[in-house]
Amino acid sequence: MGKYKTYLGCVLFIGAILAEISIGEHVHGAYSEVALQAPPADTRTINTAGQAKSSAETMEAIEQYVNVAKSTKKHEHEMLSAILSNALKDDNMEVRAVVVSALGALGDKTVVPDLLSALQDKEMWVRLAAATAISDLNDKSVIPELVRLLVHDDGRIRESAALALGAMDYKGEVPGLREAIERKEADPRVVAYLLDDMSDLSEEDMLDYERKLKDKADVYARIVAVLAFGKIGKINKQALVKLREGLKDDEPMVRALAVVVLGKLEDKESLEAIRELADDKDPVVRGVVALFMGKLGNKNTLSDLEKLTRDKETSVRASAALAIGRLGDAKGIRSLEGLLFNSEEDNLAVKLMSVASLWKLTR
Repeated sequence: MGKYKTYLGCVLFIGAILAEISIGEHVHGAYSEVALQAPPADTRTINTAGQAKSSAETMEAIEQYVNVAKSTKKHEHEMLSAILSNALKDDNMEVRAVVVSALGALGDKTVVPDLLSALQDKEMWVRLAAATAISDLNDKSVIPELVRLLVHDDGRIRESAALALGAMDYKGEVPGLREAIERKEADPRVVAYLLDDMSDLSEEDMLDYERKLKDKADVYARIVAVLAFGKIGKINKQALVKLREGLKDDEPMVRALAVVVLGKLEDKESLEAIRELADDKDPVVRGVVALFMGKLGNKNTLSDLEKLTRDKETSVRASAALAIGRLGDAKGIRSLEGLLFNSEEDNLAVKLMSVASLWKLTR
């Protein structure tokens, strides 16, 4: 049973990566816990230890910044940028992942070179996070570079580029992808998601996915149905109505993935229903709800996000910090200061998300 739940966690992670929001595979009891990820690397080769920075250095730089901000009552964009640049070279994979994910989610196209570099990181989670971050930006000018990476000598980089193209709904040929399955260089479930065509489904196919979504005995079937309706929803808005049913599912993974996919489809009509999940008992759900509100919310959702910055789970606080930056309301700076200046907040991911959001709000 434990392996089964771990597998479901992997499915949710991959689905979320392809749907636009990173969810870590850190199993917390029966469920996965939100972990924001993403990072860097060299543009031509896998990252080397010689470029590494200590996480202690990153935290020290943040503490120095806090002292300056407290004394000057100002947030200097250049100093924030320096902290993020150094964190991209951190020797800790999770730190690199956090920063890459944040930069992509915050939507500043000046970071594209950093994200392309991160596609070539030695760590899989960093590469997956970079693929997600590139799709977040949806900068079509990066497509030629991604296509070029599809013939890279390293199979891991080819797969990362293919994931990024798939998440961007790239319709061109992905050379070597099927061969990569045969060489076991690419996960067949991921490739199937990229290559499956949902544009010509029959009414019976739709009914089959609807039955899967209602199958209380099979969690995996419901997860597959949510992912399928996510692809169908791009061409058939009726799928959005069915997807919203997933928000009421008994299984936290299904609720979380439904939020993620509705966010990918930019379904603003789901906002109020999703706001009601801000108090969900599961931290994964609360985390993705924060990210949804940051992307598709309005000034009325800032209070919800501010409440989530005080959540008992560090992953939720980090998600809320990132979401405030994405929302773009300068009134959220006070809550970000609360996270940065709070001596009891010692989680580096939360601090980095706060730095990244302040970086965005000070541009």
